[in-house]
Amino acid sequence: MSLQPGSSGSQDLPVTSLPLTQTQREEIDQAILKALGHFILNSIQDPKIADTDLDQQSSLVLKCIIEEANLIFKRIKLKNELDTRKPAKDIVEQHPQLREVIRDACRTNSFSHIVDLKILQRVPDASSPTRPELAQGEDELDRLYDSFVRPYTGEAVDGFYKYLQNNNNKFRGKGISRDYYAKFCSIVQSSGTGKSRLITELQTKGVLVLYMNLREPNDSGFPMRDSVPARILTEDMDCTQAEYTARCCAFFTAIFQMLQENLSSPLSFGDPNAAIQEWNDKMCDMRSKVRHDFFADVQNRYQVALAKIKSLIENAEPAGTSESGVGRPPKLEGESFLREAFGNMTRDLLHIFTARKGGEKGKRKRKTKPKPKPKPKPKPTGRKKPRPKLKSRSRSKPKGKGKEKQVEDEDEEEEEEEEEEEEGPGDEPKLVIAFDEAHPLSKISSKNFRPSHILGRAINSYSRNNDAPVWVVFASTTSHVADFSAPQTIHDSLRVAIAGELLYPPYTDLGWDQLADRLDAVPAKDVAKFRHVVGFGRPLWKTYVREKEKITDGVMRVAAQKLCKSKKFIPNVPDQALAVLSQRFGLDICFGHPDAVSHIETGVASHMRICFSTTPDRAWSYTGYPSEPILSCAAAILLHGTPDHLTQALAVLRQKIDGGMVEIGQSGELTSRLLLLLAKDLFVRTHPSKNVIQDLYYSGDGNAELMDCQKVSVIKFLEYLFGSTFWSGVKEAKKAFRHAYINFSHWVSMTEFISPPSDPKRTAAEQLSAEEWTLRHWHRTSAVQCCHLQPLVDKMIPIYFDDPSPGSDLNRVSQIFISGKAGKNCNVRELGFITRSHHSIQCLSKRPYIALLLDLNVAPRLTVEFPQREPTHPETDRCLRIYASGMSTHTFPFLRAHSEVATQLSGLVSRQTEDPPQTTLQALVKFGGTARLHNMQWDRN
Repeated sequence: MSLQPGSSGSQDLPVTSLPLTQTQREEIDQAILKALGHFILNSIQDPKIADTDLDQQSSLVLKCIIEEANLIFKRIKLKNELDTRKPAKDIVEQHPQLREVIRDACRTNSFSHIVDLKILQRVPDASSPTRPELAQGEDELDRLYDSFVRPYTGEAVDGFYKYLQNNNNKFRGKGISRDYYAKFCSIVQSSGTGKSRLITELQTKGVLVLYMNLREPNDSGFPMRDSVPARILTEDMDCTQAEYTARCCAFFTAIFQMLQENLSSPLSFGDPNAAIQEWNDKMCDMRSKVRHDFFADVQNRYQVALAKIKSLIENAEPAGTSESGVGRPPKLEGESFLREAFGNMTRDLLHIFTARKGGEKGKRKRKTKPKPKPKPKPKPTGRKKPRPKLKSRSRSKPKGKGKEKQVEDEDEEEEEEEEEEEEGPGDEPKLVIAFDEAHPLSKISSKNFRPSHILGRAINSYSRNNDAPVWVVFASTTSHVADFSAPQTIHDSLRVAIAGELLYPPYTDLGWDQLADRLDAVPAKDVAKFRHVVGFGRPLWKTYVREKEKITDGVMRVAAQKLCKSKKFIPNVPDQALAVLSQRFGLDICFGHPDAVSHIETGVASHMRICFSTTPDRAWSYTGYPSEPILSCAAAILLHGTPDHLTQALAVLRQKIDGGMVEIGQSGELTSRLLLLLAKDLFVRTHPSKNVIQDLYYSGDGNAELMDCQKVSVIKFLEYLFGSTFWSGVKEAKKAFRHAYINFSHWVSMTEFISPPSDPKRTAAEQLSAEEWTLRHWHRTSAVQCCHLQPLVDKMIPIYFDDPSPGSDLNRVSQIFISGKAGKNCNVRELGFITRSHHSIQCLSKRPYIALLLDLNVAPRLTVEFPQREPTHPETDRCLRIYASGMSTHTFPFLRAHSEVATQLSGLVSRQTEDPPQTTLQALVKFGGTARLHNMQWDRN
């Protein structure tokens, strides 16, 4: 079968006709025509075109056909898809007859028949899903779109708006100097935290938003890739630095020209805020045809601008040949076109850049002098009053009497008004050009330049002397997107630096728990249900829940794949093993280790680690895994997927501890966290309850419980941990805890005492009651690692009493308080000092509690007591006191069935008694820091 329109070279290309109507085929033709533009259509038809140029143009057209057709296929929900995995350039090289097919299509303006070629159609891989990172289903994009447009929750957009205001204020600086390089900044945060939605939500602040997504062609995430900007800025990177610079300048030139054309007419009349809203309503809708048409027009303008820049370069004097060029910075190809386009846009859109959100209420007022006596109005001259201009650092003061007189008259006119809006832009951002999924820009090209550096120079060229509140924002999971370099060269004519070298620290505060249930909305006995757990953490997880049917669809699989950045968990791969362990067990990374920075950057970019903040010089990021129970459950399923997964992951952890990258704690903190949570993991897997979610492929009722969040009987758990005879000597305690349950799935770390000292700056309302503090941890299935200075205890596991007695959930909670030791001396006496009435704890309740002392590096021993409460003691109920020493199967019988796990844990205990060389050397430097030998005995070397 051959192609219908045109026969050139089609006889060897097999065809499978797609089920498209004639109307749909015409829509494809029109979309491709608009995306290509007249420049490409004319150049490819030129009979004198060179073979190399024909190959390049054919590849560009083919790439455009594939991307535009796939967009329409998705919109009309056609199951077929054109293959984006293979570069168009390779396809043209393998099938040279395609050149004439494409050339003929450009002559006839008919392209839809090309999508019927079998060589372009993607054959689904039966062994794996085509979109591994997203849940399957025909309504997938619909669900993601619906989630993207649901009402916004949280205050992140307020924080980001203020961040841009502060950046603008810093950029303007003082005097003639600017400390900051250019008007661009970044949003850096882990996947699924709401970066894309944050950008588009700026529209609620009266900001014009131009959103562009640069994700990879084979990434089918949402929002979808914007093919025009992505092709221009991230593809065909075999070009030289000068060629890419020309592309960047041509692209921004086209953007500014299109903004000017689209927005200047509506702003000639009426309210500029209404025009801003109209633009945002269309351009922030990811399914809007207006977005598609806008970028098609950008493509046309880009081709024209690029041709002009190339012509200018060919006719320009070679760099470094003139005397005036000595000492100047490298030439920015196309800078004059870019600056002209930006100046024209800011001049014609002055209403936007001086408008205040909300009309009159948003105007900035200033005090004025008393009104002078009115002067006779001058006769009209027929000339319009000059338009106010945006402030520019290159402007000079008016010269001559005429100009002075004009300024004087204008000042008098301003004084006649009691309240007047200040002319010129303020610090409020009015236009944000956003590049989402911008990490491809940080990749080093084959010609050894980083695209982001060139983009930074282009932005610097038009923003360095202009105060217009126009910002470029790069959003990514990798911090490298913010590592733009400022030039170090000096202008000979100015004898000052071209621009400041400072860059803005990335914005990271996107919020957390925006979609979580209120504490009083879910009974404590229902907290393990999927519909409750899925609301905690980042907003991503809720996008996979079909609210109307209350069905979860592939969330656990998505969580696991994102945590590992792989379809399959490979426990002996360090990044994967540490991600799965860190999320649940709170691994502490040693700041001084040479591998720490790369591990943290990789964790944020690829393994769901959260960036809390970044130092001003961007040299170090503070990161971690906050409480996120849905991700903890996915990590637990991965860790216990096969018998070997756990032992292999622990082996990787042991290597990192031995190498000094992971801190183990001074008192066995990490080992005891591992021991207790792994015991609970293994216990729930011995006799799993029916109808619980225990694998990654669950897709069903949202009322089902997650295995690792379900409540576990305290009586049965302690029997599993310490042996079946545990309760034989404390039967009264067994009766007291018969309705007691635990449910912890992960550890979270505190930074201050459980009950901190009173702070005059903190109101009483900011301090939770002990009951609410415990209940909130129960609701999100978290256990607590106390701060290092916490007296008496270092961990807390919440207990909930699910008994038939009436009362609120706040009156049903208690705690297990744990103290871990790793020294060689027995600490059994310290068990008696543990009390929840201590001033640093203050967790009194009418329910019994448990005090557990884990003395892991001494001889095995287990003692259990349930002493009577002393009448004069401030304690309000009895305490079950447990002393467990020695990391052995005698103390912890459950380890007999898991000998390799026992070996790894025992190795960690013995490791804690040895001071690694790094610790010893650091202690010698800190002489006098303590009264211990390692800080005082300098002569032990």
